[in-house]
Amino acid sequence: MDASISVSLGAMRPLLKKLHMMLGPDGCKLTKGVNDRSQLLKDDLKEICAYLEDLIEVEDPPLAAKCWMKEAQELSYDIQDCIDNFVPPESLGYKSDHKMTHVKIPKRLKWQKHIEYAAPDVSGHFISKTICADVIRAPRKLKWYQQMVEKVSEFRIYAGEAIQRYERYQLHCCSTSAARRFSAIGPMMPMLPLPREKTCSGLVIDARMSNFINSLFNDADQQLKVVSIHGSGCLGKTVLAKVLYNKIGRKFHCRAFVRVSKKPDMKRLFCDMISQFQRKQPQASQDASDEFRVTAENIRNYLHGKRYLLVVDDLWDTAAWDVINQLLPKCSQGSRIIPQH
Repeated sequence: MDASISVSLGAMRPLLKKLHMMLGPDGCKLTKGVNDRSQLLKDDLKEICAYLEDLIEVEDPPLAAKCWMKEAQELSYDIQDCIDNFVPPESLGYKSDHKMTHVKIPKRLKWQKHIEYAAPDVSGHFISKTICADVIRAPRKLKWYQQMVEKVSEFRIYAGEAIQRYERYQLHCCSTSAARRFSAIGPMMPMLPLPREKTCSGLVIDARMSNFINSLFNDADQQLKVVSIHGSGCLGKTVLAKVLYNKIGRKFHCRAFVRVSKKPDMKRLFCDMISQFQRKQPQASQDASDEFRVTAENIRNYLHGKRYLLVVDDLWDTAAWDVINQLLPKCSQGSRIIPQH
């Protein structure tokens, strides 16, 4: 296996080679705790390296895969820098001008420490005095082992989080390993490209996603459904919500797309909601203090018996969702609510 640094794999291959030499019989004389943790870290990095090798073979990986690959590459650089700082080159098979010697380190060492203090004399004046005391502290090599344990444990957490994100993002679906497994059990047959639909916002919807959307918003299913879109920031959740709103909105009697924000103005939100449902501006109430209640009743009465679609974008907390959810009628006309948070 080539151990050179690559753009796609980062420093993963030379890092695994260094760990192999460091943990080998001619490597560092590590304590059992450091050695065990380093071996577990090496196993996690092997798994991450296998995931990277699968993803670099994908012709056009999705944005989530690109972000994950970049995080894995940065992790490999950080671990390699740490090894270069902590581990002597002799333990990794490199030549050095200084010969490595093994020194037996006692568990505890004593040092003489000079302590200065001020003490009063007979006349009441303070004079400076110095005493010598024996203090016990950890030797420098023991501190090195403690720092190594902390660093290896820290990198194990990062590696475990990277593996969890790979599984949570379901990046195995876009790798080529699945195709290789299927081709191994039968004759090689050319795979026809799946039909795709490109929206005006640039989002590409393939046939499987299109079938999934149609199953969620099937006209035959008359039960009220809440289809939630959730995830971390900058993944395109709002774009997906708008695509769903424009793609299936015409199948409903009325529809609305509202944005809640972090500090929502529920009065303004309800006025925006009813204006989109009715496709006209609502009439202002004579009593401004009672306008919120009147608008809520108008929305509930207008949606009663209708098949409606409501997209709630940028939802931050459950308090705003509870108010909106209590407002909407739970009719069995096949209505759909899409909260995005």
